[in-house]
Amino acid sequence: MLVKKFILPTLLASSFTWAVSPTSKEIEALQKQLELQAKQIEYLQQKLERMETERDRLTAYQQTKEESPIIYLRPGIEGLQIKADLRLRYEKRSGNDANYNRFQTRFRLGFKWLNPEKNFEIGAGFITGSENPSTSNNTHSNEYPFQSGDLRLDYAYARHFWDDFSVTVGQAPNPYLTSAILWDPSVRPVGVTVNWRGTEVQKGKQEGFYAIAGIYDFAYAPDNDTDNESFITAMQLGWAPIANKDNSLLFTTSAYLYDSAASEANTFVNNNGDRVVPNQDFDYTFSLVDIYVKGRHKFSDELSASLYTHGVMNVGAGSGDQSVLGGNEQADDHNIAYLLGSQIDLDNFYLKTEYRYIEADSVNSWFQDPVFGSGTGVGVNAKNNVEGLHMTLGYKISSNMNVYFVWMHYKEIEEQPDSESIDLYQLNLLYSF
Repeated sequence: MLVKKFILPTLLASSFTWAVSPTSKEIEALQKQLELQAKQIEYLQQKLERMETERDRLTAYQQTKEESPIIYLRPGIEGLQIKADLRLRYEKRSGNDANYNRFQTRFRLGFKWLNPEKNFEIGAGFITGSENPSTSNNTHSNEYPFQSGDLRLDYAYARHFWDDFSVTVGQAPNPYLTSAILWDPSVRPVGVTVNWRGTEVQKGKQEGFYAIAGIYDFAYAPDNDTDNESFITAMQLGWAPIANKDNSLLFTTSAYLYDSAASEANTFVNNNGDRVVPNQDFDYTFSLVDIYVKGRHKFSDELSASLYTHGVMNVGAGSGDQSVLGGNEQADDHNIAYLLGSQIDLDNFYLKTEYRYIEADSVNSWFQDPVFGSGTGVGVNAKNNVEGLHMTLGYKISSNMNVYFVWMHYKEIEEQPDSESIDLYQLNLLYSF
């Protein structure tokens, strides 16, 4: 009985323990598996730590980006504005033996610093193009295959504010409300400008009057013994009886007075692009007076329309002065220029139409649209004595991208030998950022 109660169960238990006990190889395999799992856990812990570190870095960067400017400036300058655009153009001209096809690029980069405490603003910009103030395009492969273009200083100015007044010194964008028959948008006058309420009234944000006046350096001629430097004095008065989000109406009148040295500083450019000495009978001065009127009406959120007109007379071209047309032509018979224009905006589409009429002795064409009238060859800088249409059809793909097509059809007013009408086509892509 004792064997049955004690010895037999003990033997059975010992047999079971021996049967389930692992061998040394199994123990070694378990140890290796535990070591591998420990390494995996350590790797995962390190990865988690790296992810947490990256999360903290991104959170700190986002807070810095939201709370502080990316570019830090010296004390006293509260903010910096940067703007730029890139325009790609294909252009084709035909007629009057002035045929060509070409690709052009325009790039602009502008900076503006504003100090509200000291009430001043500093602006500077860069642009492609040549030394010609009205030309801002780089023409591809003009002299060499795949040639690179130029980037030069476009403007640099300082502007000070006192309530509704501002004074600008240096080279700045044109402050006067005008059109392409007189001033191309690329031209930046150099000098001093006094502005009273002009900016806000011109933009249709304020009703009432404004006034702008300035004096600008036109040409420096060190070879001239008497007048080394010449100037333009300009002034503009404007009145906006209506200015709101749906309707606006604006009237302006201006005077641009070239001194005698400025008028004599003009040169002619022939069809080959060569500068030649002015005709000795070219003895009048440019004294320009103009009127500009523009009205806008918003029919709905999708549709609006604008009408505008601009007329210019060169009162400095007298009856005793010979016209640049030569012969027996009198300058006062060819001293008028005018423009009639309209623009319709429908959703993202827009259509702009202008009729331009520019007589031979009317304006100084160093400043006007460098393309309209090209290929003719009459007038100061060879773009006067032309009339025709300038039409633009565009579509705003987004706030940063615009595509538009331009057609120009023009001819000489007083036809010269072998003259004929010219057609010019442009396809443009404009990116703003």
